[in-house]
Amino acid sequence: MSLPRVLIVDGDTSGRHALRSILQWEVYEFVEFQSGSAALEHLRRSGAELAIVDVRLPGESGIEICRQIKQDPSFSFLPVILTTSIKARKERFAAIEAGADDFLTKPVDPAEVQARVRSLLRIKSCHDRIEAKNRELALRQDELARVSAYKEELVQLLVHDMKNYLTGAMGYLELSRRFGPIPSQAEECLKGTDELHERMMAMTLNLLDIQRMEEGEQQFKMGSIELIPLVQGCVSGFRGLAIRRGIHLEFGSSGLPPKPVKADASAVERAVANLVANALRMTPSGGRIDVSVVGGAGDTRIVVRDTGPGIPLADRERIFAKYGQARGSGGEGRNHGLGLTYCNMAAELHGGSLVVEGPEGEGATFVLTLPVYAEERLPARAQAAA
Repeated sequence: MSLPRVLIVDGDTSGRHALRSILQWEVYEFVEFQSGSAALEHLRRSGAELAIVDVRLPGESGIEICRQIKQDPSFSFLPVILTTSIKARKERFAAIEAGADDFLTKPVDPAEVQARVRSLLRIKSCHDRIEAKNRELALRQDELARVSAYKEELVQLLVHDMKNYLTGAMGYLELSRRFGPIPSQAEECLKGTDELHERMMAMTLNLLDIQRMEEGEQQFKMGSIELIPLVQGCVSGFRGLAIRRGIHLEFGSSGLPPKPVKADASAVERAVANLVANALRMTPSGGRIDVSVVGGAGDTRIVVRDTGPGIPLADRERIFAKYGQARGSGGEGRNHGLGLTYCNMAAELHGGSLVVEGPEGEGATFVLTLPVYAEERLPARAQAAA
């Protein structure tokens, strides 16, 4: 390791010699200058760890040299000790304003000089280590950002291709039904394939939208939305699947007459579809799912209640994370995929919330709360001006 470089700037040869003699027993490299301009030139070319500058220099004063050092971003943290044979308070205040780190009065005390130089060099060493660590962290952060950007771009490409392939596969399935009667067993297989394709398409779209929301790029078309027809229509789309699985699926409303909410209709419809699809996966044959719209004073709630195994209290936050899992009674993990993650993020971006309610072990109740629509009105003065 190189020795700490100490600049000694003093127009008086005896002054430079005295400082070097006091510090000669320390492990330093000394560089001496008669003028401040020569010291600044060397500093900008070769650097240093500390400067001891006399106030009375030929040409520019030591205080001005100190000010120039501190104003240079490359050396703003370089410790500067000013020395002077004058005890004037005005000169000391000027030194402080110039950014001097310490002040010594000539003739200097050897022990004091050694102690102050050691202290300032320790501080400078700590600062340099912190700066080096910050640079290292910045490089790592840049590298992580590049890797993350590459990963996100790759995900977008893969998801886009998956979406195209799924659309084609669903088209071929629909086309196969046009060639004539299909045996009942084959029709059941086709229906199962349809369901799997729909689930894969929903997951693909969820993944795309979650990524956009994480990056702040998801654009919602906010407006006044009537929830009862929207939710009722969404539930109707799942009745066939519910019947095939032997699950009783019902829709209703309760509470105050629900007011319109401020939301993006397609986003809310996707959220409701995800919640109902999740309930259908979790509810066994013979079970029941109730979907309702509940009016409130300042918000409206969409409630999806099922009679499945429920979600343990300890897992009710985890399931909203990407691919979050809840633990079953036997310890097995039940993957909730991306649907609940989408619902939670969409609710928050709408100024609402999504929570799980109900006693543990008695099914799951998901409550999606959205703020009611309040038409923004201009102040009377603005309306008159308009």
